[in-house]
Amino acid sequence: MRKAVGAVLFGSSLYAAALYSPLSVSYEGILHAESEQTPGKEDNASFPAESNSFATFYSLLTVNYDLTDTFFVTAGGKANLVLGEDNYDTPIYLRAKQTSDDLDKAVVSDLSLTYDNGTLALSAGRMDISYDWLLGSMDGAIVTLGSDETYSLRLFWFRNFTQLQYNYAFEVRDMNDGHGMYGAIARAKKNGFEMTFYDYFMQDLRNIAGGHCSWSGERFGAHLSYTDAKALSLAAYDYDESFAEAAIEWLAGERHLLEIGGSLTGENGLLAMVQLGSFMFGRFYLSNQVDRENAKNVYARYLYGSRRWQWELLGGVTRYDNRFKRVENGLSSFEIDGYLSHAFNREWTFQLGAMWMNVDERDPVGVDQTLVTANVVYRYDYF
Repeated sequence: MRKAVGAVLFGSSLYAAALYSPLSVSYEGILHAESEQTPGKEDNASFPAESNSFATFYSLLTVNYDLTDTFFVTAGGKANLVLGEDNYDTPIYLRAKQTSDDLDKAVVSDLSLTYDNGTLALSAGRMDISYDWLLGSMDGAIVTLGSDETYSLRLFWFRNFTQLQYNYAFEVRDMNDGHGMYGAIARAKKNGFEMTFYDYFMQDLRNIAGGHCSWSGERFGAHLSYTDAKALSLAAYDYDESFAEAAIEWLAGERHLLEIGGSLTGENGLLAMVQLGSFMFGRFYLSNQVDRENAKNVYARYLYGSRRWQWELLGGVTRYDNRFKRVENGLSSFEIDGYLSHAFNREWTFQLGAMWMNVDERDPVGVDQTLVTANVVYRYDYF
């Protein structure tokens, strides 16, 4: 009942905020449902055929209030109300899924004060961020020099980290025994070129550094990125993780986009790099094993877009190894994802997704999966 009341208050706050000025208000509500099946593995009772499904109502509200021309306050919250679920019974399947115990909650995602004079910006409090390999809400401080549209340097430190999506939740308190994480992001944009370099440092634990560059022309685009993670003295194990990705895009006509690309993962996979991770919402919905050891992936993507309709088809193949549970080399995985989206108007959108992944029978931890998702999305903006 308390969570249901919280969801009602979200809606009440939205309409109340719209009565005041100077405010900007953004609200997104998503009714999400998904159903997943796996046929299991032949002649292996530890991997039986099973299914998993759940439905949830997810809300995201953000309010900005200008105190002066240079100071403003941001407040936001995320709430997830699980409407129903049918979980896997097999423990090895269930460990890979989050249940209502993890997802049925509400969190403050943003509560910060910012000073911004156009060249220098200072923010402190809880801030909802979306950086390379970092996606969620951080408690700390950010200093930004310059503009992300030209040249900028961003420095940050945070101690706590919280993430809540409709099918994923994660939280770290007093990160690295209170030392937190330090980060620096440098960015430059000019004449269609964009370059970004970043370094995230957790004292005595790990360092994640990398960058990406892209070029966008009238019809063509290209992207290249590389990131690696180094274990420091207090890491739980010695790892050397890396991930490289490259892609080219071609806009055919006004509504058709074609993309081909590939990625390469280092010999230890991506266990540390995805722990605070935006990668979990990456290119392949079911991952296609691109985060495994020595994973070599190639993919192709087609996107059709019009004023109200959008259709996307993505397919790829991965060759990878498994070394941690049982040594298996030269494994393979295939994934095909299809997405259909229709915007009824500026506020309401319907989304449908179907994903299929085929995993090598020799893989000691991976299984074939078929997943169908449906979203009804409502978005409201007030400026």
